[in-house]
Amino acid sequence: MVLSLLSLNVRGFKNVTKRKAIFLYCKAQVNVNCFFFQETHSSEEDLDFWKSQWGNIYLSHGSPRSAGGAISLHHFDEGHWLMVNIEVDDTKYILVYIYGFNNRTKNQKFLTNINHKIINWKQMFAADKVIVAGDFNVVPDENPDRHPTQHNSPRFNKIISEFSNSLDLIDIWRRQNPNKLQYTWNNSQHSQRSRIDYWLVTSNLTSSTLNSFIKGRHIHHHTRLILDILDYNQIIPQEGLRLIRTRLFV
Repeated sequence: MVLSLLSLNVRGFKNVTKRKAIFLYCKAQVNVNCFFFQETHSSEEDLDFWKSQWGNIYLSHGSPRSAGGAISLHHFDEGHWLMVNIEVDDTKYILVYIYGFNNRTKNQKFLTNINHKIINWKQMFAADKVIVAGDFNVVPDENPDRHPTQHNSPRFNKIISEFSNSLDLIDIWRRQNPNKLQYTWNNSQHSQRSRIDYWLVTSNLTSSTLNSFIKGRHIHHHTRLILDILDYNQIIPQEGLRLIRTRLFV
């Protein structure tokens, strides 16, 4: 992963039109992670308003006519993902929370970015077991995963398929329930339903016993997802079978 930085002397940020134009220009620099601004001419009262326009911006104030600086972090996907590395009984897992966009182009860029981050973390932490879960805002297959559907045969979502294939991820609930029609979201009238919330796990986790469930009534139009990982591979002498149970909820 490349960390890309950009430095710019803005010669004053007080003018609303000028500041907006610079912010829009910077937000268009999709490969830049962090910006350094000089001569912002900022004061304490500017902070909240500038944050509302940009997001993560940190100011060092000068005078209204000179000096002042800022560092700004460039995050388009705030609140849409979270990734943690955990270790359970000497086994490392990368856990990834996903909240997808309703826009196809944004989702493609978003999942491509997550793909790169997961690959990087797998190398960094020497972890090869990955669990991705959340509300992807797209169904894996338009035929069984949406009601009403316009398709009589499988119609896999290309973005999800490419994301899964590149990381060797399996839609574990569908693997265990190949013909079942069950949904995780419905509209207020219950006239539309879809399975947009799901678990994707690396194939090496299928050596463990996995139980995946869609549980309970819809809460705010979504149901709960539960994944149980039951590892029967560790035997304790004279104690027989050891059960390691990890329960994850979304």
